[in-house]
Amino acid sequence: SRKPGERYEYSNLGAGLLGYLLSRLQGRTWEELFRGQVATPLRLNDTSINLTESQKQRLAVGHFHDPKAGLEAVPLWTFDALAGAGALRSTCRDMLRFIGANLGLVQSPVGDILLSLQEDRVEAENESMRMALGWHLVKAKSKTIYWKDGGTYGSNAFLAFAPAKKVGLVVLTNTFGVDAALATAGFTLIAKLMELPAE
Repeated sequence: SRKPGERYEYSNLGAGLLGYLLSRLQGRTWEELFRGQVATPLRLNDTSINLTESQKQRLAVGHFHDPKAGLEAVPLWTFDALAGAGALRSTCRDMLRFIGANLGLVQSPVGDILLSLQEDRVEAENESMRMALGWHLVKAKSKTIYWKDGGTYGSNAFLAFAPAKKVGLVVLTNTFGVDAALATAGFTLIAKLMELPAE
C-alpha cells in the first residue's frame, strides 16, 4: 500500500469512478454533465453517449483484431456506472476541434480550464513520460507533446498535440487490438508535423 499521489498508476476504474461520483454529487447523468461542462462550451455537437438515429447510421462497425484469426466484427461496449472511463462516441471532426481548443486555436469559454489540465503534475512510468490531468507528456526535441490513447471493444483512438508548434492530430480506427500500431503511427505523424516550419 502507498499514500495517494505517491506513485503514478493508470486507472480506467479511477476515471469511471470519478465520473460516477461527480454525477451523483450533481444529481445528473455523466452524459448531462459532459454536455453542460464540455461538449456545449466547445461545440462538440457530435460527441455523446446516447446516439441519435443519424449518429447510429454513421457509426462504424467495430472490429477485434486477433493476430491469428484476423478481424472479427464485434458489438461496441456500453457503459453504465463507469461511463467516465470510455462511454463517449465521437467523430474525427469533433476530436480535431477538441485538439484545436487545447492548442488555443479554437476559442471557448473553457480555454483556461483546458490549459490548467495541461500542467505537468507527476512522473509517470519512467523519467521520459510525465502526467498532466488526463494527458501524458513526452519531450521531443525539447518540445512537449501531450497525448492520450485508448480503446474499447471495437475501437481505438490516439490524440496528440504540441503547443509550441501549434500542431495536433487525431487517429481513429474501428478496430480494437491495434493500440501499439496506432500509437506508433500517431507518434510518427506528430513528429513529422513538428518538423514543419512555424507559421
